[in-house]
Amino acid sequence: KLLSEVLSRTYRYILAIRLLPISVDKYKIERVTGFDEAFDLLWQTYPKGGIIIRDKSASSLRWRYENHPIKKFHVAKFIYEERFIGYIVYSLERDGKCFIVDVLVLEPKFLKPVMKLFIQRLSRDTNAKSIRLKLNTNHPYSINFRQMGFIKKLEGDVFQTFVPDNGNFPSACKWFLTRG
Repeated sequence: KLLSEVLSRTYRYILAIRLLPISVDKYKIERVTGFDEAFDLLWQTYPKGGIIIRDKSASSLRWRYENHPIKKFHVAKFIYEERFIGYIVYSLERDGKCFIVDVLVLEPKFLKPVMKLFIQRLSRDTNAKSIRLKLNTNHPYSINFRQMGFIKKLEGDVFQTFVPDNGNFPSACKWFLTRG
């Protein structure tokens, strides 16, 4: 146990040094309680060409995270020069694990500075001991996350289906487990 703690602390120290040169001037992170019309505007302006991405409109995000029947998720907006450029959705577990379940930024150049801010805020405000996220190998952010020290793990299979508000399904039937 002592050896693993020493190695863990050493690795975290190395990662902190790697994040030092990333400038966060002009960036802010703001915790929010939900998904408002600003998220719709962000989604409308997000460049979707050449990638496969699920709907990230405010109604879809509310369904996926605010209305989740089991988990409590936290949401933070990323701001650059007073402009809303992205968000992160995460959960905090009692054992000190933070799970990032969704992150979106308008341009890849914003990812490292906002993640540095997120890590700093998380370290300051919570008892999180580790941060985990799940991305497929072709995700546009995977290289950046690896460069920041996130380690690749085997992928699992979890699928969710969103039924838009204008569907004919009763509200109680909006969650479907297809495999997991």
